[in-house]
Amino acid sequence: MDSRMKTFFRLWAPPIALCVAIFLQSSTVPPDVLPHFSHSDKAVHGVVFGILALLLYRAFGSISWLGENPAFQAGAAVVAATVYGISDELHQAFVPMRTADPWDAFADAMGAFLFVAGCRWFLRIRQPQMRGFVD
Repeated sequence: MDSRMKTFFRLWAPPIALCVAIFLQSSTVPPDVLPHFSHSDKAVHGVVFGILALLLYRAFGSISWLGENPAFQAGAAVVAATVYGISDELHQAFVPMRTADPWDAFADAMGAFLFVAGCRWFLRIRQPQMRGFVD
């Protein structure tokens, strides 16, 4: 396997695998193993789609047409994760014992934004030698 294929799989396999896992999980009966506190499902949505956005942010760095601007790549990752979250909610509208909840989509978007913004903040503040990566 050439180095371009290895790079593609290294960067794109994790977000694709997470998208498949999200789709499969949302195709089944809702699990009853969530932590029990107010709006715990929204917290789970935020974390899962935050992780998805981080994986997409990492992968989008390899796409030349997105340019060398990490802020644009970060925005693209947040938008892509949010759109996938909305499509997941629409998908759930057609799954028995599931419903589409716009607040879940909002939690997806907020998780994506907060995780990517936190990553950019961490890289900017904690690793000054990487300023070129996040500016």
